[in-house]
Amino acid sequence: MKAPRVAVALGIAGALLLAACSASLRPAPASTASIGALDRAGALTFPSGERSVVPVVSGRTLQGTAISTAQFANHVYVLNVWASWCGPCKAESPALASLARGLMPSGVKFIGMDEADTKAAAARFAASVRVPYPELFDAEGDALAHLKLLPVKGIPSTLVVDRAGRMAARVIGAVSADELRRLITFANTP
Repeated sequence: MKAPRVAVALGIAGALLLAACSASLRPAPASTASIGALDRAGALTFPSGERSVVPVVSGRTLQGTAISTAQFANHVYVLNVWASWCGPCKAESPALASLARGLMPSGVKFIGMDEADTKAAAARFAASVRVPYPELFDAEGDALAHLKLLPVKGIPSTLVVDRAGRMAARVIGAVSADELRRLITFANTP
């Protein structure tokens, strides 16, 4: 009888850990919730024939330059949602920046989306990590609201988008460089 209680307690603890930086989570749309393969708590992969198109997101970078995910058409890209005040975001950011630098020659693109933050704090953090990719500044959450595939306030969260603009993987919670590299490889498979 003790083992089921321990399993339930561990499940609850894991769920709380995933929501470390979130105040509320929007459930995944029914059209994608039933087709993804759960790799680990918070990580879903989607077979090529069952992927949803990712809406185009646009706005301004931390430097004020216009940016749109449409710029990444025909490329695998990673969209990482973060904030400078989020502990798990801070923990994963150096690995993401390093991976992005390593994958630039292969054509994989990265874009960050800074949420519920001040521009100054976000710019300081991105500079401290030496982020080599553009950071969309989305203080009010307008850009994130277009991505029904991600929680409104559950950060960090990451999408891996295939060359056809479809969601190959979604991670809610921190992602490691090794896991993200595997998901990028998965997105490149037909």
